[in-house]
Amino acid sequence: MGKTKSQPETTPKKEPQPAAVPRVDKVQAALTEMSWQVALPFMAFVLGGNWLDGRYASKPTFTIAGLALGVAAVIVAVRNIVGKYYPNTVNKDDK
Repeated sequence: MGKTKSQPETTPKKEPQPAAVPRVDKVQAALTEMSWQVALPFMAFVLGGNWLDGRYASKPTFTIAGLALGVAAVIVAVRNIVGKYYPNTVNKDDK
């Protein structure tokens, strides 16, 4: 039996797959950066206030002040990090 040339099978072209979703990378990067930029200032202000209370025997005045400053520092840090990774979500009206 003779061999005949068979026509090559045509396979449909595969559509290019979209690249990995960058949102996951952004979220991971933001949370990683946020973890130390939130924890360190907060702990520093609270522990500093506690140390001042022990030094001047004024419990809990400086600890509460340190807590308030720590919360303010956390709010600013989170706002800056969110603005860095998601610029359209932060209102930047500087009037």
